[in-house]
Amino acid sequence: MRKINIFSLIYATALLLLGSGAQANLLECRLDETQQKQIQLAASQLPNNIIEPININRPSQAYCLQQAFIKHKQDNNPLTAGYKIAFTHVKVQEMFDTKEPAYASIFTGQFLANNSQIPTDFAVNPMYEADLVVEIKSDKIMQASSHLQLLQHISKLYPAFELVTLPFNMKDEKVRAQVNANQLIAHNIMSVYFVLGDAIQVTATEEFAHKLGNTRILVTDENKELIQTADTESILRHPLNALAWLIEKFNQQGLALKAGDKISLGSLGKLRPVENINKQIRYQFVNWPEQPQVTMSFVSNTKQENK
Repeated sequence: MRKINIFSLIYATALLLLGSGAQANLLECRLDETQQKQIQLAASQLPNNIIEPININRPSQAYCLQQAFIKHKQDNNPLTAGYKIAFTHVKVQEMFDTKEPAYASIFTGQFLANNSQIPTDFAVNPMYEADLVVEIKSDKIMQASSHLQLLQHISKLYPAFELVTLPFNMKDEKVRAQVNANQLIAHNIMSVYFVLGDAIQVTATEEFAHKLGNTRILVTDENKELIQTADTESILRHPLNALAWLIEKFNQQGLALKAGDKISLGSLGKLRPVENINKQIRYQFVNWPEQPQVTMSFVSNTKQENK
């Protein structure tokens, strides 16, 4: 009789109970010993060290690795505070060899207050990008099927900066060839922090939905010099389309959003490297009466203020 690896069977079953982004079955979620060791090492070393890519054959396997990554992170007691949606622009999908968005978990402690001071060494290969974050008001959002219905179950909208790491040796051609969507999914899509700006109270109206989908943002430095502009329609043609995609995926998997969850809807503009200390970065919505904005500064080593 063939010997059964009990650890692999228990491990795979646990991953199924946690859920996977590709509806993986028991066999798909079974990780070999090398993968188990690699993802555990990555979870302990990120975001401060360069790591090696993992051999990943299919998207379902990437989400199984992500769940293993999250499990090891949660051994240190961080709780899930929301979710990040990635690859929401066709050019980014082409860059990372995927045809649809992806999601990852956000932990408590990753959300920082407006005007936070960020140490330049918060991660290896540190970068940032403009983002949009919404806060869920009710788990009834899982039944929403239109923009207006989604807005009924969202309490707040935040302009935000996402701070990320790209922890691979991108100078190595072989490594660079392995860094695709599956690799990022497996490592929880590399988010480190989210700086949340001024909260905007959401109203469930056609006007608000239209404005949200047709807004330009400006990213500037401390001298008010323009860094970049971007449009909210770059997120799947409307930011709420990204949220609708996540809800559809979760409904397929028996997962659910809950009140208080914060959802990163996707990036606005390009991912940019962190620059020198004492560099202040701000982004603001154009032509909103609330004048919502978010600001952060890159400085030498300092403590973070969670939000």
